[in-house]
Amino acid sequence: MSRWLKWDADLFDPILRRYHSRGMNDHAIAHQMQTDGLPFSYNTIRNRRLKLRLKVNRVQPYFSTDERQLPKERPDPLRVASQTLQDFDRATLTYRGQPISLTQVMRMTNRIRAVEGLPQIDANPNWRVPFPG
Repeated sequence: MSRWLKWDADLFDPILRRYHSRGMNDHAIAHQMQTDGLPFSYNTIRNRRLKLRLKVNRVQPYFSTDERQLPKERPDPLRVASQTLQDFDRATLTYRGQPISLTQVMRMTNRIRAVEGLPQIDANPNWRVPFPG
């Protein structure tokens, strides 16, 4: 007795089309059909997909709802700078009464954060400073 079923196009093509329309790739379809009690190999699924002229679906990364990666929340650079540098005035963008560029402020802030072992604010790569060694 064979481990695999014989493909009945009238019965199984609609199932294949439905899974394919959900964005499943050949491996996922074969696995799902085996889970459903329809033991078809990956090669059978692939050959039927090609005969039906269905495009290849890209592999979708799997994330459960608990593992889904949320966008990383970025802190407001000027707020962090004003909390880190006592003499920095956010409203006028001055440090100790002298005008200062945003890059200079953020490099000063990141230098202090690096010494304290905190993550640097890296919205702009020019703001990063080498870690003290």
